[in-house]
Amino acid sequence: MEPFKKAFVFLLHTFLLSSLPFALNIVSSKKTEAEALLRWKNTLSSHDSLDSWALNNITNLCSWKGVVCNTVSLYEIYLPGAGLNDTLDQLDFSSFPNLTSLKLCWNHFHGLIPYQISDLRNLTYLDLSFNSFTGEIPDSLFTNLGKLKYLNLTGNSFQGSLPSILTKLTKLKGIGLASNNFSGLIPDIFGLMPNLEILELTSFEEKIPSSLGKLENLQYLGLLIDSPLNSTIPSELGLCTNLTQLILSGRSLTGSLPLSLTNLTKLSVLLIVDSNLCGHILPYFLTNWTQLTVLMLKNNSFFGEIPSEIGLLINLNFLNLNDNRFSGYIPQTIGTLQNLLYLDLSVNLLSGQIPPTIGNLTELMFMDISSNHLTGMISPEIGHLKSLMALDLSMNQLSGQLPKNVSKLGKGLRVLNLKNNNFHGIIPKIFPKGCELQYLDLYGNQFSGTLPLSLVNCRMLEVLDIGNNTISSPFPFWMETLPELRVLVLKSNRFHSIIPISKVKLSFPKLRILDMSHNEFNGVLPIEFLDKFKAMMNVSENETGAEYSEVLSTVLLKGFEYGLRSIQRAYTSIDLSNNKFQGKIPSSIGKFKGLHALNLAYNNFTGHIPSLEKLNFLESLDLRSNQLVGDIPWQLTKLTSLSFLNLSYNHLVGSIPEQGQLLTFDSSSYIGNPELCGLPLTNMCRNDEPQPKLLVSTTQKDDDFNILDGFTWQVVLMGYGCGMLFGMVAGYLIFKYEKPEWFIEFVYQVYKIKDGRRWR
Repeated sequence: MEPFKKAFVFLLHTFLLSSLPFALNIVSSKKTEAEALLRWKNTLSSHDSLDSWALNNITNLCSWKGVVCNTVSLYEIYLPGAGLNDTLDQLDFSSFPNLTSLKLCWNHFHGLIPYQISDLRNLTYLDLSFNSFTGEIPDSLFTNLGKLKYLNLTGNSFQGSLPSILTKLTKLKGIGLASNNFSGLIPDIFGLMPNLEILELTSFEEKIPSSLGKLENLQYLGLLIDSPLNSTIPSELGLCTNLTQLILSGRSLTGSLPLSLTNLTKLSVLLIVDSNLCGHILPYFLTNWTQLTVLMLKNNSFFGEIPSEIGLLINLNFLNLNDNRFSGYIPQTIGTLQNLLYLDLSVNLLSGQIPPTIGNLTELMFMDISSNHLTGMISPEIGHLKSLMALDLSMNQLSGQLPKNVSKLGKGLRVLNLKNNNFHGIIPKIFPKGCELQYLDLYGNQFSGTLPLSLVNCRMLEVLDIGNNTISSPFPFWMETLPELRVLVLKSNRFHSIIPISKVKLSFPKLRILDMSHNEFNGVLPIEFLDKFKAMMNVSENETGAEYSEVLSTVLLKGFEYGLRSIQRAYTSIDLSNNKFQGKIPSSIGKFKGLHALNLAYNNFTGHIPSLEKLNFLESLDLRSNQLVGDIPWQLTKLTSLSFLNLSYNHLVGSIPEQGQLLTFDSSSYIGNPELCGLPLTNMCRNDEPQPKLLVSTTQKDDDFNILDGFTWQVVLMGYGCGMLFGMVAGYLIFKYEKPEWFIEFVYQVYKIKDGRRWR
């Protein structure tokens, strides 16, 4: 062999021998890490999402869910929202010497935070937010975490005071500690951390510290002020001139906006919500905040006119001034905000007309200017808003006829709410083919004529409320083919004539709420009419799904009108009261097992009260002022959900069953029936008057007849209608910006809504 070949072989042999221990160490390191993860997995009570963590896959650690590694070792564990449930006590942190990022947010971890996390000496990112950790945060947790840059413990139940050792973490750039149960004074430590770029806090028992003004590099500041002491915004906050996102919330927050905030010329996001801040929004602020893309001043006490300088915010995508005391006119300059996607000026004291310049907002997807004092007609320019998905002009004093240009809003319009205005005339044909409308609320106007047949083009329509107008026609059976219609409110109009028998096999397939009250319907109520409502017969009380949260119709229930704003999809009701129906109440009403409310009052129904014993969810039954005869059925005593009953002013006879749920009602439920006797009436039964017998199993306990107090439908805070559209717009914003987490954090912390996105 030639000398140079011998030399090459020798060098290669030497290299392989020297590399072998290194390669063996790599294999050994990954095996140690994999074994540690498997041991921890086996201690978790819920770990279905970790199926890829398996002994037969131990040599392929980098393919495991949530595990990020290189050729050497594991360096990131990323398991947000994985449904994991238990403690971290059994995780051997010392097995991961090269771990730089640990993200276990949005799970169900609980217990104390283990100080052994300090074994992760190379850790730069620790996110345990939105779990259920408790106890104090020990100083020892940070002993060896000198490389830590981001710490997020938001949304847990930590207690005690903040560890002062945080000041020694000189590389720390982001801290999230909001929405916990910390107590005591906030230590004046944040002013000693000049590198901070992100800070999220809940103020506990003192005012906002002025030392925050020393954080010259701060870019994101979120403060939830939950203190028994009132706090003002410190003027020193204006020294944080690099701030791009500022979020302030809490009823303890009072006073006005300090003028020093005009120095925050880099602001792109400003959210001030649910506070007691007041005063004018001065023009100086808006002339300096021209970089704003999001301005939300929701649910505060700001007053005065909206400055015309609002038109300088030409980058604005999102404007929400809801629920303040702004007055005066909507400024014409709002039409210059041509990048605006979301506009909410509702629940204020705004007056005058809707400015025609609003038609320039051609990108607008959501507009709500309801609950003000706006007058005049809708400008035809509104037809230019072809991107609009939701339009709410309700609860104003708008008048005139609806412009036909409304039909130009586009097929994508999902919500149209014109409730409680002074519109009049015929409802124009504004519903094109392919219409995607889901909610239409015209309640409380002066519309006349007949309903436009073009409504059948809205195949996605779920809620139609035309109550309290002067619409005149027979029952609109042509609506029965609308496949998604769940709520139909025709109350307080001039609908008339008998209810014909439908020839359609599947009529109103999903209808759950029907209100035909206060009209002029007459004749016998056909059995076939009720038999068509299959959705009411088959409702499951456990049914989930969207709620009718933005429907502003009403239901007469328990003698009072209740809004439908918060009624769940599982809720069902029928209201045919105040008409001229006659004949017997159809026995098929007893099939409506999911029915919650039945109102047939003020008609001319005759015959006996039908059997209703299968209506286990019935909460309200109103049959007053009819011509009903016979005994009160003893089966009514078995309706344990019943909390309102009115059988007054009929021709009922015999004794009132003194058992079960009927024991909870007073005499007002029975008066006007001269032949009724027994408690709670003063007309006592004769001794020979037979008492209705209640058939009870010998094994049935007395507490099967629990007395329910009050109305029991389940209500919800967030809903479907406009809430869904808000989500669409929010989703657009989230994908538009590089760091959208401010929005998710705010929504969760202020409104307690959980979302899967992460804080960074």
